This record gives sequence, C-alpha cells and structure tokens, in this order.
Amino acid sequence: MAKFNDDVTWINDVAVPTGLNGLWQARSEAAKRAAEAREAFEQAFVEHMHDNGLPRSRSLVFNYRFGKLSVAEVAAEAPKAKSTAKGQTDLASFYASQLGNGRRI
Repeated sequence: MAKFNDDVTWINDVAVPTGLNGLWQARSEAAKRAAEAREAFEQAFVEHMHDNGLPRSRSLVFNYRFGKLSVAEVAAEAPKAKSTAKGQTDLASFYASQLGNGRRI
C-alpha cells in the first residue's frame, strides 16, 4: 500500500532487489539484536525500579531521542499483541503501475 503526500510517497513493505538481499539480511539481524537488547534493558530497568520503590501497579516507558535516555511513569498494563506481516510490494512493479495509470511523470 502506498501513502501519498504532497512531498513524499511512502511505499510500504517493498521487496528487496536480489543483489541486496545479503545487506538487507545483515541489517535485519542487527535490528533484531538491537530490539532484543533494548527489551532486555527496559525489563531489567523496570524490575530494578520495582525493587527500589516503584509500585508494581506502575511501569515505565522509554524514549531514546538524540542518544539520551528518557523515562516516564505510567500505569502498568498487559503486553500488547504484535501485528501480523502483510504481503510485499515489488518496487519496480509499483513504479510501472504508476506510469501506467498516469500518477508518475
């Protein structure tokens, strides 16, 4: 699905060109490791704060803007469900269809 804006068109879930699959996989694996490290850090941080005075009915949310850590205290809630993956878009086919229907000059 594409999202159109006056200045930018986002094309979601683009298929990676074959020659770039290795780089994409390396990037994906690094992102997964980073997400796992972030999750482990956040869980340990919240647990540490629970052991040091934060009520169990409260939790923390994290923000990492500009390389600095910010936290906010919020009501504890159940974990949210993760979204399911959708089909991929071949970018070359998308551009061809745009040319065909007059959206691309």
